[in-house]
Amino acid sequence: MNRKHLVVLLVALACAVVALLLMLTHGERTEVSSSVSPSPASTPGTPPSASPASVTSPRLAAAISPRPKSKVEARAEAVKMVQTIFSAPISFYGKVQDQFGQPVAGASVEYDVVDKFWQEGSKYHGTSDADGAFTIANIGGAGMVVGVMKDGYDSINGKSSQSFGYGMGVDEYRKAPPTQDNPAIFVLRKKAKAEPLIVVSSRQYDLNPNGTLTDISLATGQVGSNGPDALQFSCTTHEESKDARGRFDWTFDISVPGGGVLDRNDDTQFSAPEQGYVPQEQLSMKSDDPSQRWSWELQRQYFVKLADGRYARVSVTAYVGGRTFVVLESYMNPNPGDQNLEYDPRVQAAAK
Repeated sequence: MNRKHLVVLLVALACAVVALLLMLTHGERTEVSSSVSPSPASTPGTPPSASPASVTSPRLAAAISPRPKSKVEARAEAVKMVQTIFSAPISFYGKVQDQFGQPVAGASVEYDVVDKFWQEGSKYHGTSDADGAFTIANIGGAGMVVGVMKDGYDSINGKSSQSFGYGMGVDEYRKAPPTQDNPAIFVLRKKAKAEPLIVVSSRQYDLNPNGTLTDISLATGQVGSNGPDALQFSCTTHEESKDARGRFDWTFDISVPGGGVLDRNDDTQFSAPEQGYVPQEQLSMKSDDPSQRWSWELQRQYFVKLADGRYARVSVTAYVGGRTFVVLESYMNPNPGDQNLEYDPRVQAAAK
């Protein structure tokens, strides 16, 4: 379960409660004036006219003005409010489904409830039913983090664990509580049957900054291969033209001779598409382009279709400035035409 949600929730709640306590226990006392305003001068022989201010007695002023709270009363009120916040009633409804929208039965559900101040909260456990549904009620708290998991499924960031607000309301971190008619949806990625993929694990390769091609074999991880399993990189930098902030123009190219690359925008997708590949993609960084944030590095994920019909997925990070190099991680299916790129280290076929 992603603990980041719980940490953010606890910090936000603690800050809000501390601010509330300070506001209630350190507020200034408002003094009530008991003076009687003087009446305007009267014309001789005429009864003096009475304005509302002129007839306000000290007793009446005390009656219509709120009595300022003492520190003891303010502190008691703050404590009561905090207790109310951390005991807000919770009734929660959720549903687990896979990336295809199918219900996931038998998923383990963990509830981390923020029901104590400056202490670890209560934890509850549950299981999704045949329809993927789950619920919990008759508990209380300021907020709650809910996470789901199951063997054979991968968690998805932001979709398998979520936080919800109750006593402290909602914001960018805490969602509104779901209802029975509108349950919160949690998604797990159903794994395919893993193939014995050939893995190149986070290797660094130096690049010549003048645009020279570097060939890397996805079958062996070795440099200098120009065979059907080759992935090519090149980088061109213009460090001699740095601006006052040390920025300069540079480009990075990735290409596949006889094949192509395709952006892998969804990191939950492990089946390579059959179409849509391009032989080469160029990434560029301009020192004077206001539409992009200049950086010394660029990171991308791709599906790769090799010249011999084999498929792979790769993660590429290029670094420039001083030493110019690329970090490559790749997973290649050794069987031509097989688009399954599901990874399982127990059936891994490591690169030589």
